[in-house]
Amino acid sequence: MNRFLRPSFNRFPVKRLSNALRGPVIGINFGFTNSSVAILEDRKAKVLKNDEGSILTPSVVAFTKDDEILVGAPAIRQSVLNSQNTIFGIKRLIGRKYDEKETAENYLNKKVSNAIITVPAYFNDSQRKLIKEAGRLANLRISNIFNESAVAAFAYNLDIGSNDLIAICDYGGTFDISFLKKNEKYFEVKSANAHPFSCGIDFDNVIVNYLVDEFKREKGIDLVKDPIAMQRLHEAAEKAKCILSYSDQTKIILPNITTDSNGLKHFEYKLS
Repeated sequence: MNRFLRPSFNRFPVKRLSNALRGPVIGINFGFTNSSVAILEDRKAKVLKNDEGSILTPSVVAFTKDDEILVGAPAIRQSVLNSQNTIFGIKRLIGRKYDEKETAENYLNKKVSNAIITVPAYFNDSQRKLIKEAGRLANLRISNIFNESAVAAFAYNLDIGSNDLIAICDYGGTFDISFLKKNEKYFEVKSANAHPFSCGIDFDNVIVNYLVDEFKREKGIDLVKDPIAMQRLHEAAEKAKCILSYSDQTKIILPNITTDSNGLKHFEYKLS
């Protein structure tokens, strides 16, 4: 079994990892926009919910004026009002403590000391070492670091020939694409690349800018000058984007979005 656990940046074992480690082992996905944690339950992967009931924890950290550290959704909610002290992007979070370990421990009702972490295939040796060091600071023993694309191919149990080349596309916090080959023991990443500026948050910004322009055209008011209105608009745009991933249209309704000399203004717009 050690041959399956040896460090390998570009390979993921085709055979399942057995109980080579003592105690529970969690899997952590460090994403650019969101991160998540999973365990193996009844021989199936189970993604765990955090304290807010979501399986995704935004990869965002914020420092408030009261020296409070916010991670995840609480950091997102105050990001516009505290933009200078809010940090987005998992690459910038490398080395800081996370609550994914706590999420797993709360579910399992026992301490967790072992973890396997997935990272983008384009991460270099230095970035992987920093991820591993972040795990150590969180009191986790990182048994291995695997490429996200290879793990995805393994999870879907892709039935491909040994000489076939497959493409794995990950359209999340960044747009990643990897090309893999399979032999008897491994899915091997042959090539990988990413476009960091074609991701979820870029869609959010496009929607927000469009809605700001429409509101200014109809009402003559520039919402960019109102931080609270922009905070609400960003949150609504992100939710609308998610809804449009499975629905043809959605409506954004934000009562009392702002005010002028004539009174309160409401925001209502249909997106499709």
